[in-house]
Amino acid sequence: MVRQTASLIFLEILGGLILLVFVAAGLLAARLYSGPMDLSMFRDDLERAMTEARDGREVRLGGVQLEWSAEDKRLHISGSRLQMMDAKGNVSAEAQHANIVLSGSSLVLGDIEVLRLDLEDGWVNIDQETPSTWFVGGEPLPEIPVGKLPETPQEWLQRANEVIPPILEALKQGEQNYALEYLGFAGFEFRLRDSNQQPVLDITDAKGRISREEGGILVSAAGTGAGAGLPGGLAATVRSYTLEEKLHAEFAVADWPLADLAARFGAQVDAFEGLPANADVTLDYAQATGISEIAFHSNMGEGHMPFAGGLDVQGLDVTATYLANDDTMRVDVTGDKVGPASGQASLTLKDILQGQSAHDFELSSEELTLDFTPVFERPITLTGLKASGLMSVADRKVDELALVFMEQDAGFLVTGNIGLTQDKQEGEPPILGHIALETSGDVTKDTVMAFWPVGLGTGGRNFARDHVEAGALKDIKGHIDLKRDSFGEDGYLRDSDLELTFVAEDAWVKFLSDLPPVEKGRGTGRLTGNSFRVTLDSGEYGGWDLDEGAFLMPAFNVRGGDFRVFARGHGPISLIMKMLVDSRLEIDFDPARLSGDGEMTFEMFRPALDDVPYEDIRFTAIGNVAEAGLKDAALGFDLTEGSAKVNVDQDGMTISGFGNLGPSPVQFTWRDAFNDSAQPSLLSATSIVTPDFLNEFGVLGRAYLSGEIPIEVQAEIGEGSRIIADTALDLTESRLDLSEIGWVKGRDKPAKASVHYEGFEEGYTATVVFHADDAYLDGDFTLGGDSKLVSATLRRAYLKNKADVGGTVTRRDGALNFGLTGTYLDLSGAMPGVGAIGDADDAGSKTPIRVSANVDTLTLRPGLDMTEAKFSMATGAAGIETFKATGLAADGSPFEARFDTNGGQAATFHVSSGDAGFIASAFLGIDYLDGGKLEMDGMLANDNKPSKFDISITNTRLNNAPFLTQILSLASLRGLADTLGGEGVLFSRLDIPLTVAGERYVVSGAKAQGPALGLTTNGYFDAKDGTIEFDGVLVPSFGMNSALGTIPILGDLVVGRDGEGVFSLTYAIRGTMEKANVSVNPLSALAPGVIRRIFENPSDTRIPEAKPRPPDEPIPSELPPIPDEEF
Repeated sequence: MVRQTASLIFLEILGGLILLVFVAAGLLAARLYSGPMDLSMFRDDLERAMTEARDGREVRLGGVQLEWSAEDKRLHISGSRLQMMDAKGNVSAEAQHANIVLSGSSLVLGDIEVLRLDLEDGWVNIDQETPSTWFVGGEPLPEIPVGKLPETPQEWLQRANEVIPPILEALKQGEQNYALEYLGFAGFEFRLRDSNQQPVLDITDAKGRISREEGGILVSAAGTGAGAGLPGGLAATVRSYTLEEKLHAEFAVADWPLADLAARFGAQVDAFEGLPANADVTLDYAQATGISEIAFHSNMGEGHMPFAGGLDVQGLDVTATYLANDDTMRVDVTGDKVGPASGQASLTLKDILQGQSAHDFELSSEELTLDFTPVFERPITLTGLKASGLMSVADRKVDELALVFMEQDAGFLVTGNIGLTQDKQEGEPPILGHIALETSGDVTKDTVMAFWPVGLGTGGRNFARDHVEAGALKDIKGHIDLKRDSFGEDGYLRDSDLELTFVAEDAWVKFLSDLPPVEKGRGTGRLTGNSFRVTLDSGEYGGWDLDEGAFLMPAFNVRGGDFRVFARGHGPISLIMKMLVDSRLEIDFDPARLSGDGEMTFEMFRPALDDVPYEDIRFTAIGNVAEAGLKDAALGFDLTEGSAKVNVDQDGMTISGFGNLGPSPVQFTWRDAFNDSAQPSLLSATSIVTPDFLNEFGVLGRAYLSGEIPIEVQAEIGEGSRIIADTALDLTESRLDLSEIGWVKGRDKPAKASVHYEGFEEGYTATVVFHADDAYLDGDFTLGGDSKLVSATLRRAYLKNKADVGGTVTRRDGALNFGLTGTYLDLSGAMPGVGAIGDADDAGSKTPIRVSANVDTLTLRPGLDMTEAKFSMATGAAGIETFKATGLAADGSPFEARFDTNGGQAATFHVSSGDAGFIASAFLGIDYLDGGKLEMDGMLANDNKPSKFDISITNTRLNNAPFLTQILSLASLRGLADTLGGEGVLFSRLDIPLTVAGERYVVSGAKAQGPALGLTTNGYFDAKDGTIEFDGVLVPSFGMNSALGTIPILGDLVVGRDGEGVFSLTYAIRGTMEKANVSVNPLSALAPGVIRRIFENPSDTRIPEAKPRPPDEPIPSELPPIPDEEF
């Protein structure tokens, strides 16, 4: 019962206390809600507690309050103007505000213990008392072992291993001795003073904390430097691990010139001059092993490094990690610009603190761009870069270098030794060493140009840049040795110091801007310090196949020196000509005219400069052409089956060889000078030409020449169709047949001709001189573009016994007009016989001809000569259209002949002569007609109709007329017969109506009247079979015998018909011209005229029925003369 009562009493008391606490808490909350509550009554206790926490160094508070924090919903004790004294009683730190957290358990026991202290808006003194003793806010720091300031990385590492152990030990003791779990500060100023209490630097706006962490203590601080040479920001963090006896530290600076930071670590100041940077250092330390890792990271802004002559830097990020256990440092660099480099790279250095002068290194980069412009043409981007070797930082060189990388699709392997030139003198290279190079894959021209320095072999480089392309360069191998004296006074490497060989595929090289390039080239090349050579194994040039070739730049050090190009190839000759036509030579020639295949060897020397004048280029091309052809080579003929040698140089071109010009063989030499102000080309040729060749000169027709004529030609061939040629022909061995004009030159008879020929686009002219023993021609001929004669001037045209004339020829209105004068002209070969006149279908020339001539002597027929002759003639498609000749016959009598086709109707014909015997002898070969006046008119009908002629002769004599003599003899008229055989029988008038039908000549009612004799005749002569049939009446003493005929009625009964008499004899002729039967009826003389007709046997005077002439039957040129026959 007592126990139960006691329990109830305890619970009641406990409940009361709890209620009291809640009531007190409620009252306290209500009080704090209205504002902080002053706790000045507890200030002494708090000052005492904090002083004890500082090991007796006094702490003062200006005021103490209890307040409610709405942020963390907790009660806070805040103090104002908290001051910390040093051991000497001087204020060494002060904060305007302090938040204090007390230990609750200590309060229960009636004790005050500060667990957390947050300070705001204050300052702290950092004082140096001795070189190894420092105080922060009056609190002593672990004593730093005395030593000099490190100057090298090795000394810094050693110094750190000396300084860090006391710090780690101090943190361990602080963890054990101090009850304060957290000390934080913000808005503070750290004031660093030396042992003489002189300001060194200030750090403002500082914040940080000291706190207990799991297994150790964390100390951190950060602030802003105030003063010249101070970083824009500083930060430090130290973390201890008590059980592991390790320490981790981090230090960072911002906006601090890197030179100041580097100097603190023993680096050369000039390597980082003027470069702002953010940098941080991390450090891991273990009591057992010392510092195990140090990592340095820097993010640099834009600036300039004087390292290696000066480097511009932008956006550089560097991380350097040192692993003490391996004595290895790894540097990772990323930068937008570090001097000439940009990109990412990782460098590993080994044994860096072993005191060695050189260190093994490994370098790698996924992508690194090097920009050495303008020394090189463009930035070079290297991918997959890996390098190793032995690096000496102090000597700035690399030995045992092994570097691999890719540039585009090409792989590169670089080995050797390289380093910066120490104490470099003028003329010495910036880099010394030996480098060997090998490539894999295809190296493009772009890559080659990127690695070829702009100033090295400028002429050759510019030529390669502008005129060379390559599908791929393979198997590049070479070396470069850079020594202090490798570059001579001219600034070029010695040949022995640089050698690079390669294989080129699918190369493209253009040696001259106006000539085609070499394409699909394959060969090898060699580059030395002062020369460059490419040897071509195969390729194509303007459609030609190249069998071999070479490009040689003998020396780079001679600016503008010549390089040499050599090539040998084969292909169609037309393609080579096309190159020349399209070039600056401006050759006016159609390459399509050429055919044939050639072989050519080409060599050129050209200055290695841009825009080289043509006169400074020297080249030669020598070759042969087989099966050559040239369309329209000369005078309308093609050159075929040619074989020629070609020689071309900068002065011009020479082609010499053999071939066939049309049907004739020819040997020729053609020369053409380049850049000679459009001077013509020169052609020399000899040939054995045929009639077809000569005909093109417009001199002789093909049908008139047989045999071969040697010819020599010297010609000037200008632009377009302009040709000037001098031609010499030897016709001695040939035969000229001009039978139509009665002249034939036989073989082996001397004859020569020369032709001066000038051809133009619109035509050509020819001056022809021909001379033989019996012929001569001298004239100028002008022909049009269609090779038709336009005009001619004949100074003399002489043909023995045929012509000796001169004059002009013009083409007007489609007709050729001849105007001739001279001493003699024979037209007998050009004049048709009576039977052909008017029936010459298609016998004429298609070109109308108009002739007007005045000659001393004109021959119309053999034996028919005219003097003081004038004649005119016009021809058409059907032959002669008009003809007129006037002059004097042999006896001086006038003579006139006219012929006119009347525009295609029945042609008319008229002849008048004062010597009928002369005309009869000339036209018909009749020599028994003497004198007399002739008037002959005729109509030459067409369409197979007969032609009719009326012939009238007066006052003529017949001598020895064959048939008449026989008739008179048979009629026993011996006196008349004797007279006929003597002085001849006089006829005062002869009238002969003549009809010509085909080959039959019909006479109807012809009559002859004279004082002693008259006669009539009817009949015909057939030229086809020679048949002759005539009959008529013979009237002796015609004047008296026919007198009764004038009496009307009686005259008809007694005399008979006109031309008969009272006493007349009938006669008849039958047979052929070879054998004719002549008969006379003497009884008819006794019968009067009417009765006499019963004795007659009339001849057939009918016109035979017209029959069309078969088209294949030739037209007779003339009626053959009646032969003299015996009857």
